[in-house]
Amino acid sequence: MDNTTHWKSFADWPKQGQTAARKGKWDQIEWTDWPPKLQRRLLDDIKELVPDVRIENGLEYSTRPAQPGDKILEGRPDLEWAAKELLLGDLEAWVEDDANTVSDAWAEQRRSAVEHLQQALSSEDPTKGSPELSLHAHAQKAMDGLKDIDVMAGFYKGECEGDREKDWVQDIVDNMAYVAFMAGRHTQAAWSKPFEEVVVQRNRKQQFFFDGRDEQIRTSKANAEERRAIIRSLSPPTNLKGEALNQWLVRKLFEDYGIEISERTIRGDRKMIRG
Repeated sequence: MDNTTHWKSFADWPKQGQTAARKGKWDQIEWTDWPPKLQRRLLDDIKELVPDVRIENGLEYSTRPAQPGDKILEGRPDLEWAAKELLLGDLEAWVEDDANTVSDAWAEQRRSAVEHLQQALSSEDPTKGSPELSLHAHAQKAMDGLKDIDVMAGFYKGECEGDREKDWVQDIVDNMAYVAFMAGRHTQAAWSKPFEEVVVQRNRKQQFFFDGRDEQIRTSKANAEERRAIIRSLSPPTNLKGEALNQWLVRKLFEDYGIEISERTIRGDRKMIRG
């Protein structure tokens, strides 16, 4: 199968790359010698073609680009190669000239954290109890911690001579903050994992209950309609009225149709039939 048609930049690839792709030997493509603009277009193609996948574990979920071996890439050797290139990051680092640093990653993580913390501080606290352990308390302590990082960075930068040393110190602070922040996030996620299964099981039980209840309601409605149709078709003795008629219908439904119901249900059915 020729998968080269999916690649917008393929017509401009050097002969070596085109030949390798047509033979299905995608791993043999040597893009390091390509012109910078063509490398950029190749990277754009890869990011467009490699699909995102949803990954789940307990209550935790995320999306990421497909990786080699993911089922979604089966039968597409070109995408297997593209996913590998994206995962390794060599092409992206080459094209972007290593523009994305740990300082950039920390800035993005911090921006996202501050946004969520501000939302938490402006929302109602979902739990009751000691204010020291509330959502607002945790959010405020986190915000204070982020401010402390700036204070410490400013102190150490004040001891530096020249902008170069200050930038070096800031890079160190950003790197340490990012690593510590991610370690904290993964630690919190690890602590919560044992409790996630309890919540998952509870949710499953609730869903089973709701599904069973819905099915019971549907079945009950169907049975009631069938039962009332039978009652309409019966010809009770003309002298039977009130409770005597109800008793006759209860007996008739059980003896002839195997339907066992109470006189109370019969009264409800007769009321529904009369409209």
